Amino acid sequence: MTANAHYMTLTTDPTQAVAYTLYDDAGFTSAIANGTNLTAASTSDPVNGEIYPIYGRITGGGNSTSIPAGTYADVINVQVTY
Repeated sequence: MTANAHYMTLTTDPTQAVAYTLYDDAGFTSAIANGTNLTAASTSDPVNGEIYPIYGRITGGGNSTSIPAGTYADVINVQVTY
């Protein structure tokens, strides 16, 4: 499976968006594709249990002056099976 780019849209103008990719490592080497099973971190939280770190990185145009400043948002759906 390959990871598809996701898009955060500008909350005041949904025609403006910034592409990003999700990763399961801080080095941004392992992109998360839809349907990917994630591995829990080696350390768990004493209250909440296992931790599944997810990292995001803007892809392309990160410092573009044509991207309006503002608040960008997206929704990620997660399925938990145990």
